[in-house]
Amino acid sequence: MQLLRRTVSFGLMVAFACGCASAPQGSSVARIAPLTYPQAFDAVCMAAKDAGFSVVTADRQTGVIETAPSFMGSVVEPWEWNDMTPSQVGEASLNFERRRLRFEFLPAGFQESATNPDAPIAGPVIAGSERVVPADLARTQGALELRVVVSVERRFQPGAQRNAWTRAVRGTMTDVTQKDDGTAARDASRWTAFERDERLELQLLRAVEAQLAQTIPATQSADRPSGT
Repeated sequence: MQLLRRTVSFGLMVAFACGCASAPQGSSVARIAPLTYPQAFDAVCMAAKDAGFSVVTADRQTGVIETAPSFMGSVVEPWEWNDMTPSQVGEASLNFERRRLRFEFLPAGFQESATNPDAPIAGPVIAGSERVVPADLARTQGALELRVVVSVERRFQPGAQRNAWTRAVRGTMTDVTQKDDGTAARDASRWTAFERDERLELQLLRAVEAQLAQTIPATQSADRPSGT
């Protein structure tokens, strides 16, 4: 336990000294100019990959891009400190944490409809139902907004019993009052989203804007007739 504390303290000192994360500024949404949606969509996928995430959903029609979860580095894994703050390094060292990204393109000025507490509960919108509003952002000609949510998830393992001397030795408590289900999964871990990484959200939006600033002028100049 004393060795673990020393390792955590040393890792945090290194993290503070290296300054492993920046503090981006700006709006919480990225403005997408009309007719630049295809380039913006590709820029989002590139920004997610550059940040160390794997894109698993990329729907150009609805404008939704999602990634698989990416585990956060600890004091003993400095190569995984991608854009993490010292406090995040400390938390990820004491807990098992990961992040996942969700990008969404929406019409500029989009406002969610107000919730009516007296309305009947209709349940979730199922794909293919009449409640689904058809949309095709790939054909839109208006301005759009890009929003991103970075969810930080932490693993909780019910009944976990850790050794007081080393984290390498641990066990799992079993409730003897309940009948064992042989078909149930043996991994009792639970991933729970407990906060958003707003700093990384801003950084991703600024990265997309920077990418568009480089690609859009080149694309427009390539489409101009020669001699103009």
